[in-house]
Amino acid sequence: MKKIVKWNLALLFSGLLVCELVFGSWYFGGGLGVVHVPRDLVLQHDVSTFRPGGGVVRYSRDRWGLRGDHRDLSDINILTIGGSTTDELYSDDTETWSARLQQRFVRAGIPAVVGNAGINGHSTVGHISSMESWLSRVPHLKPKIILYYLGINDAALPARAGYDAIVAVGTWPRIRRYIINNSALVRLIRIIRGSIRAKNLRVAYHTVSSPLVRQDIYPIIDPSSYRRQLSDYGTRVKRLFDLTIDMGALPVFVSQRRGDAFIRSGVLFSTDREATKSRQIQTLYNHEMLRVCRSLKAICIDLAKQIVLSEADFFDRVHTTPSGSDKIAEFLFGRLRMIVRKQLLYWKTNSNPGAAQR
Repeated sequence: MKKIVKWNLALLFSGLLVCELVFGSWYFGGGLGVVHVPRDLVLQHDVSTFRPGGGVVRYSRDRWGLRGDHRDLSDINILTIGGSTTDELYSDDTETWSARLQQRFVRAGIPAVVGNAGINGHSTVGHISSMESWLSRVPHLKPKIILYYLGINDAALPARAGYDAIVAVGTWPRIRRYIINNSALVRLIRIIRGSIRAKNLRVAYHTVSSPLVRQDIYPIIDPSSYRRQLSDYGTRVKRLFDLTIDMGALPVFVSQRRGDAFIRSGVLFSTDREATKSRQIQTLYNHEMLRVCRSLKAICIDLAKQIVLSEADFFDRVHTTPSGSDKIAEFLFGRLRMIVRKQLLYWKTNSNPGAAQR
């Protein structure tokens, strides 16, 4: 009896070992080392509790951690990078502004394929780490354009810096992350567990319950008190520009706006004093990003100032509803249509379009 048990255990172990060797990525370059990126995910989120008529949405990321409608990584010619406002955890794969942007290019006869590399919680600190430790490792990923949607998380960087960690720190966390990134069995277990948990998952974002109130008197922040933070932010924007050029892509920088404060006929309306302050800080960061972007002669899009959005386009202070994401896609399409068309044509005869930006 003991021999039978031993033989069965040996066969089971051998079978698992064969599966790991065949389907895992220990030897054939499929892993990401100790990089912490959500991968191989297909989740179903019931968003009806906070999105009227929402129902169930599908959230997926491929084996390399990217969202998007692409068959091969080599097909991706536009890569979007940002935090949760780009990741859009509770939007269907077809509802994110990245997906809607691709849909518009396709309808216009422009063969653009948009890959979404948004990571929840990331600021420019995390974006730099993503470029250096994650996206540079993804085989056959050679986007022609990298679009950075920046500002909101950087404005709150001191409180959110921990979310930017993309490389595991410490011996055991690094070993654990290495196993997760390479083991076929562990990935299968995590996918099944994630699918089961998704049925009971509740939104982590919070809808804005406070109405917008006219702010006739509100505190004015002192820009000089943010001089160091803004300087560091500008340095990180410059680093992203350099990393994009080194990757052979054209960098595009887009400013962000919040959903808890609006200017109507020259009058500020916000949910509370904190929202008023956050809007002012956000404006400082947008100005710094645009200043650095223009000094580098990169493509700079001031979405925060130019786009028209309403309260209905946000389901919380910063995250857009599908209608808001669709407006963002329409706005960006209008400003990038000719640029993308020319860039894709340029790439047919040149191997490094980003070099022209130096």
